[in-house]
Amino acid sequence: MPSDAGAEGEFPFVGNWVPLPGAPANCNLKISNAPDKDVTPFGWKPCSSMKPGCTRLVVDWTQNPGRQIGFPWHPARQVGTKPYIVYDRIFTDPLTKPIAAIEVAATLDGVAVFAAGSYTAPASSACFAALRPTTVAILLKALAGDGITYVMAHFPLGQPQQATVHVKTQADFGLAPGPTGGVIQQTAGQGTTLVADSLGPFSILLYDPLADKTTLVGDMNGRIQSEFPVAVQGGAISVDETSTRGIYYVALDGSFTNVYVPQPPYKVFQIDADNSSSDTFVWLQGQESGFDYTSVGIWSAPYTTQSGAQAKRITGIASLGNVGRGMVANAGAALVLNSKTKAEIIRLSDGWGWSIDSETEDDFSQPVWIDAKEAWIAVGSATTNGAWVNSIVRYDRSLLGNPTIAPN
Repeated sequence: MPSDAGAEGEFPFVGNWVPLPGAPANCNLKISNAPDKDVTPFGWKPCSSMKPGCTRLVVDWTQNPGRQIGFPWHPARQVGTKPYIVYDRIFTDPLTKPIAAIEVAATLDGVAVFAAGSYTAPASSACFAALRPTTVAILLKALAGDGITYVMAHFPLGQPQQATVHVKTQADFGLAPGPTGGVIQQTAGQGTTLVADSLGPFSILLYDPLADKTTLVGDMNGRIQSEFPVAVQGGAISVDETSTRGIYYVALDGSFTNVYVPQPPYKVFQIDADNSSSDTFVWLQGQESGFDYTSVGIWSAPYTTQSGAQAKRITGIASLGNVGRGMVANAGAALVLNSKTKAEIIRLSDGWGWSIDSETEDDFSQPVWIDAKEAWIAVGSATTNGAWVNSIVRYDRSLLGNPTIAPN
């Protein structure tokens, strides 16, 4: 069996795969020199219900059961006029144990512009990728070592051989040491700068790979308590995790402003930016109740870097049982998961919406993308309560008919 063979005869790394230039010796990460050829483009088939306009992603990279595809927060983003998607191709053995993963950045029609992957291994010898498309590059974050080492690579789209690589420790980013200490959990790319949030401590940091410069966002009182950055013009917005629970704007020079503070007892818990509409801010806010939220509303405001954002409530959401990864916005609309079997498309101009039901065999897992033509939702098997994400279901918005949900 070739050295690149996975369990049960599956070969994840078919084609021209090489180590990441400049990565540590214990990093088993492979990158594709020809991602558009080594990674098959998306294929689609009709949904099992044969519902008009409903199609399902064909998973052709593995035949084994279990989790087959994965997504970061806000996995798709419009870059200029072209949308890109970042996702994982996951390979498992017949007992559903993961054996390898390939992270892919692709155009929305599924043609890969970058791919990196590795076989699963102990943390001391593994190196896992997390990719972000930006206007000029792919930013790669890889983890390896007994604690966590971040391998930061920057290179032009389609030219990974030209990577500029810097190996950073947790201490370099001001994070707590150790494998369970400071962890970067979400990143957003803006230009060539990486905007990231971290745990241990709870904070936002900026990293410029060209200058190899780290900026810890904060003031004389310490680092701002914030997470879930979303790239916008000149920086990012992120959720304020202090008692005010509003929205920060973080500029690429490290300065920041609390641009929106909700009226108590409401709290912001999901944010996005409509890149097709001058980065209009879109968010969900509600009253916190344990790990859930009630009296939830969708709000928006024009892009701003100043306090006092001109916030507007669009409409309320009757129920929201899946708040963890519940909303994406684009093209003047928000795609919201109400539950594992219900989703809504809300038109931001007037609050009217469309209801979407999951296929019988599926549970909704995460909203992936919305534009004027389509809505994409990641799904998992209903028999596992959606825990094993195994495909994307795509809906043709032109076939959804007239809106059926009135604003409230």
